[in-house]
Amino acid sequence: MDEVREVPRGKLLGIKEINELVGDVPPNYVILLKGPPGTGKTSFALATVFRNVVERGSKAVYVILNEDARKLVEVSRSIGYDLDSLSNSVDIVECPTVSDEYLVDMITEEISKRILNGYDLVVIDSVTPILKVLGTYAKKRAWLHTVVYKIASAQNVMVILIADTLLKDDPDMSLLEYLADVVIELNFKPESIFPRWLRIRKFRTRPALPMPIYFTLSSDGVKPINLVSKELVRKVRRRRKEIIIESPIVKKLLGPSLKPGTQIGIVIKEPATGLGYFHQYLVLKFTIEALTRGVKVGVAYYGATHKHVLKEEEIVKNLLKDNFTLVQMDSTGRQIPHHLVKNIKKPEDIDVLIVTGYEKLTEFYGIDEVNKMIATY
Repeated sequence: MDEVREVPRGKLLGIKEINELVGDVPPNYVILLKGPPGTGKTSFALATVFRNVVERGSKAVYVILNEDARKLVEVSRSIGYDLDSLSNSVDIVECPTVSDEYLVDMITEEISKRILNGYDLVVIDSVTPILKVLGTYAKKRAWLHTVVYKIASAQNVMVILIADTLLKDDPDMSLLEYLADVVIELNFKPESIFPRWLRIRKFRTRPALPMPIYFTLSSDGVKPINLVSKELVRKVRRRRKEIIIESPIVKKLLGPSLKPGTQIGIVIKEPATGLGYFHQYLVLKFTIEALTRGVKVGVAYYGATHKHVLKEEEIVKNLLKDNFTLVQMDSTGRQIPHHLVKNIKKPEDIDVLIVTGYEKLTEFYGIDEVNKMIATY
């Protein structure tokens, strides 16, 4: 009887919310992280290593070129990933200067030895100086084919190649993109409200995500801004309560209760400073619910440069105090709707979210973007 071989589990990307959208990465895939220097490629690679070691029991070899190993450890610690605590599972191979093909052969040999010893994740940070040393297109392709396919893929090892985009039309980048199974492009614009984002440009056998994924780097790790994990959604919705409707008039319109996740749109045909009786009822009802049952209320209001809060909302704010969150949505074009996510850092702190001036927000950002923001909650 033939022996049944265990199929290796897929690998995880550095942001779990992305995995929830695209699924696990096959264990023998090659991932290319590309972008200008300083865009977060190393941080994303470290997050990927950390997740796979901690959550999947992987062993990783991290090849670092033109940098000091201790600096990599410090960078990792600054974003919440302590490589020293994983010293038995993460091996750092330091090669400060790649000056000739002999050193490239040495790196290849070090990677091969560790793969034979059970390492199933390889990071090369960065592959750019290696390709420069190899010189000709034929040598570059031969080396990549050897490391990526003959050594890694045949052994079900995931390879992460980090490459700096220094030229607009770089033939080396074209070669890497052609050979890679997954291409992730990272960008950084310091003047933007959300300066860091990435795009999945290629995902073999699966559709790539069309939207940019904004993220932050902090001591809490690599965290997305415009994506929320299913785990957090389940946690939040378990804690949230139904809003019971007692008014016979409103009950005919909305039913006996509002379940968590329900969205209500109130349209006013004529200009008005308030939303009439129905708006006052909802605001006051939320206040009573909040006072008696601990419901937490958030209000996102439209306003460019000055405060624009309805008097009913001021009453709610004064009554609820710590159970009330007020966020001004700047409509000057310098922000995107996910600004709300940045200001309310814990969605579980909000049970009822009121968005006023919805039509103004959609004028600036488009209805799809505003709805993405609301869907977060």
